Parts: sequence; structure tokens; C-alpha cells
Amino acid sequence: MIAIFPINRSTGKMAEPPLLFSKAVLNLENRHEVLDICAQEVLNSIQPETDFRNASKEDLQIFENILNRHLYEQTGQRPLIQVIIVPI
Repeated sequence: MIAIFPINRSTGKMAEPPLLFSKAVLNLENRHEVLDICAQEVLNSIQPETDFRNASKEDLQIFENILNRHLYEQTGQRPLIQVIIVPI
């Protein structure tokens, strides 16, 4: 799974909800609903002062763990997750 975090280049804040892509892992009819729930969980976990411009690998690992936990709860699967920060 790929999780793209669109970040405001000047503020470092999340500009939009994360974009989650999963082609092979989630072959469920409700895939979009599961991904929407996971994206919302990530948004809920972000502190208002979070600045992604200087995010470390450890910082990104926290969000990978959040996604992994919620995907496992929803599907019983533990996919490989890659978080990508994209300044816009």
C-alpha cells in the first residue's frame, strides 16, 4: 500500500487527506470504504502542530503503524505500507 501525504510546502501541514492506494492487497468490494476509514484515522492522529517538512523515518513509521493496525482490524491483512510526503 502507498500512502501519499500531500503537505503544504510553506507551512508543513497536511494540505489534503492522505491518498491511499492498494491494488493487490485489498480485493474487497468495500475497499474504498476501508481506505477512507484508514485515511480518517491518520487525520485524527495528527497533532495540530505537526510539521511534515522535517519528518523523520521514525515519525513516518508512526503513521505506517496506525494504517497497519486499522487495516488489520478491518481486513485481517497486514500489507507493506510506504508513506510518501509530497510537498504541494
